[in-house]
Amino acid sequence: MRKKGGYIVAPNHHPDTEWGYVFRDNVITAPGDAIETQVFLGRPWHAQPKVAFINTKAEVTVYPEGWRNHMGGLPTLFAEYGTTDWQGHRLDLSHRCSRYWVENEQKDTIWCTSKAVITADEAALYTVENVLSGTDGWQPRQVMTSCPQPVVGIVGKYLIWQPVADAVGYVVTVNGQTKRFTTDCRTPYNKKNTYRVQSVSRWGALSR
Repeated sequence: MRKKGGYIVAPNHHPDTEWGYVFRDNVITAPGDAIETQVFLGRPWHAQPKVAFINTKAEVTVYPEGWRNHMGGLPTLFAEYGTTDWQGHRLDLSHRCSRYWVENEQKDTIWCTSKAVITADEAALYTVENVLSGTDGWQPRQVMTSCPQPVVGIVGKYLIWQPVADAVGYVVTVNGQTKRFTTDCRTPYNKKNTYRVQSVSRWGALSR
């Protein structure tokens, strides 16, 4: 929201944090003419933060150094891969900050070096499975999986369809407005209206 000098992240990660904040296949934008907004990717709030921006499209203007080099922590990783401008042109990352400092209680200055750019091989490790599975093997892609779409026909004054495997219900939209949540495989029909029927998975994902 700030036109100049804002930050996207200000992380505070424990030294044992494996991945930190991961932004992959994302877009950074801002109100109005986004390119007029000048922003830092982040600043090290406390401890030993980790952040990776991968395949980011920057519709805003990211400062050449990318990151603020001083706050309350020393980053383990503040890095990017494949960042582009709004037209898809690769940004020059050679000026990204890689040296950070803090002052301790004795007012001594402590410096660290953090890699600013990761390789394609390193970026490839930042998958949903690697980053989010954790110790319990959680697979969030299952939550995002939708059921097949219903095949809808007309019988008299009803739209009808066969039950869809693994669907817990159906959403019926009439003229662009959601009108029904149903477990039935039919809904009243009027030829003057435009209908859309979608199946709903157990996690709430909608079909085509």
